[in-house]
Amino acid sequence: MTVKLNAAQQRFAPIQNAWLKSSGSCAQSHFVHFKPLNADIHILEAGQGEPLLMLHGGNAFSALWEPLLAKLKTDFHLIAPDRFSCGLSTPIHYKKLNLIQHATDFIDALFDHYGFSSVNVIGNSLGGYWAMLYALQKPERIKKIILIGVPGGTQPPPFILRLSSLPLINQFLFYLMMRAPDSTEKLFEQALVADLKHLPKEIFHLMDLGLRLPGAQKAWLDILEMTCTLKNIKPRYCLVDKLSQIHQSILLLWGDKDVFGTPSQAQALQRALPHAQLDLIPNAGHMPWLDQGEHCALAIRKFL
Repeated sequence: MTVKLNAAQQRFAPIQNAWLKSSGSCAQSHFVHFKPLNADIHILEAGQGEPLLMLHGGNAFSALWEPLLAKLKTDFHLIAPDRFSCGLSTPIHYKKLNLIQHATDFIDALFDHYGFSSVNVIGNSLGGYWAMLYALQKPERIKKIILIGVPGGTQPPPFILRLSSLPLINQFLFYLMMRAPDSTEKLFEQALVADLKHLPKEIFHLMDLGLRLPGAQKAWLDILEMTCTLKNIKPRYCLVDKLSQIHQSILLLWGDKDVFGTPSQAQALQRALPHAQLDLIPNAGHMPWLDQGEHCALAIRKFL
């Protein structure tokens, strides 16, 4: 399937491929056409064995699952899509969508493409939110769930995300962030990992290009505007009262330095889910596989 990439995506693609090769997964790119929006989902695929669908977080893209892809490719058939407007997937306008229904339709399209009746799912942050939404809508199609990093919809968002839900103000904040020296390093340090020394230098250039893809930042800010207020997440998008309805076995992989939620909040979430176990990862942030990759890979293998 041939897909036409925009100029920024054409610059991003070879940097992504070099990152995947240097980290060890050598994941292959391909596309799935999504008929409801006449748009294309980009997918990174690696390994063999039992399928594992990997849903990335909010202001991210599938290549950031590396180096976890490399560590798990001998055990699982890894399928990591870019959400629309992220990575190499088609840019779209999220405000035109019913976000909850779209999450279900997006995952349905992947299930149908691969012919899956049910599958294990791992989700980071917003990806974890989508995994739980899908489990609530179509529980028969989800086997086990791994929520890595604080999942969306379960905790009050940090103030910076709530502030970023305000139109115009959020655009100004992003403008300031991207103009700051070493902006992507600061983003990783302040929001995503516990220790920058764990990260290879190549990831900063990749992240910088990913954040600057046309439509990427608008999509993220639109999602924040749709789902949050200055005080909290909007009730429609909050999952707290629905957690008891999720009956899959769940593994919470939670960094003890995750700025989106404390260890005590992790324990409260574990209690709220009927069949959850908690692995609190030392010296790890919101993307704990970038801090403690071996720990995460071992925990995932054991759980699945």
